[in-house]
Amino acid sequence: MEIKERVNTRREGRPEDLDGELLGREVEVVLKNGGVLRGRVVSTSSYWVKVESSGIPLYVNKPFIVFVRALDQQPGRPLQATPR
Repeated sequence: MEIKERVNTRREGRPEDLDGELLGREVEVVLKNGGVLRGRVVSTSSYWVKVESSGIPLYVNKPFIVFVRALDQQPGRPLQATPR
């Protein structure tokens, strides 16, 4: 029983995903089929990322994303790719 309690405690301390880092930022999304989308991340969910590109909202299913690259560098926020 003690082991189970320790495992649960460790999991609670970890973030679920890194979507919050990209929210509101200009990004480049590379898809499995080789396509590239550029725009601003305006919303995220467990399965989708909403990217606004030239005023058009695009909903991308996360399993189709290879990685996301932030294009803008904001002070205090690391610039990193997020593999999926």
